[in-house]
Amino acid sequence: MPKELQATTMKEGDALCYTSGIYSAIKWRDKKDVAVLSTIHRGRICDTGKIDRKTKEVVKKPEAVIEYNANMVGVYRLHQKIKPYECLRKSVRWYRKLFFHLMDITLVNAHIVYEKNGGEKCSLLQFRHKVIHGLLEKYAMERKSFKGGRPSKTDPPAHLTERHFPTHIPPTAKKKFPSRVCQVCPGRKETRWECKQCGTSHYIRKAALKFFIPKESIRICLYNIAQIM
Repeated sequence: MPKELQATTMKEGDALCYTSGIYSAIKWRDKKDVAVLSTIHRGRICDTGKIDRKTKEVVKKPEAVIEYNANMVGVYRLHQKIKPYECLRKSVRWYRKLFFHLMDITLVNAHIVYEKNGGEKCSLLQFRHKVIHGLLEKYAMERKSFKGGRPSKTDPPAHLTERHFPTHIPPTAKKKFPSRVCQVCPGRKETRWECKQCGTSHYIRKAALKFFIPKESIRICLYNIAQIM
């Protein structure tokens, strides 16, 4: 974008256009600056057909902005679906960010294909749970201990060797969202999660339900969920 265009201060509703050959650099001031680079527009201002509530005047925008908004709906919906459950984490390695972003897009696409091909109607979060459970049931392996010392005389707890999955504590007649004291965390931390297999309650942070689970963001005794850390 031209430096002169970037440095220009504009009022709300103003538009400025620089052209060079087939290229047009358009800057329009809405609530904040909007910059567009196009090869098919020339900065023409068009009526949107909408009325401003404050000024009672017809809202006008550059043609490039109107066409962008009309044709980018699918991309916005994709980002809207990804954002609440995205796997992205801060990292200095750009390829990790790219990998997890592609993983999010793949899960959204898989969810759409799953429903269109006769799959059970479910939310994206429920679909992610199904994918996680399916991967764990198929690929989970028994944990191997490499610690030295004397072998234990007692068997390890069942929740460390068997396949256990967290579920919400079902509502009761008195409480719609009942909770119990976590049997893993120190103190008396309340939780809405339990393990039906072993009948214990566990505290799980929201990040634990995402497809990628950082090790420092979860405290849980269930062996199978820990396998994907």
